[in-house]
Amino acid sequence: MAQVVCWEIKFHVQQKRFDSNKQPPYTGAMKSSSDSELVKVPSSLLAEVQEAANEEHRTREELVREAVERYLKDRRWQRLLAYGEQQARSLGLSDADVPRLIEEYRKEHRTGR
Repeated sequence: MAQVVCWEIKFHVQQKRFDSNKQPPYTGAMKSSSDSELVKVPSSLLAEVQEAANEEHRTREELVREAVERYLKDRRWQRLLAYGEQQARSLGLSDADVPRLIEEYRKEHRTGR
């Protein structure tokens, strides 16, 4: 059985707090709050993260943050693709229709200038 290491990750949120004297937003003070989460990872994964951080002269924090950002970006993209596929199915469109639809769109917008 692989050894499991617990990693405490603090989620740090910054919010703008604005002065009551109605100054523009860019003069507002920053207010911070933190939330912690305990994440359990295999020690082998932690070692790999540390190795990558050392090789790239970065912190583990930077690597984990980048990994989460990439995951969420990919997730948003996958959801958008699924939505597009669902819309295409509901309109009865297939991949074969795409070149024709692009050409029709271009013709409409060329003549509309």
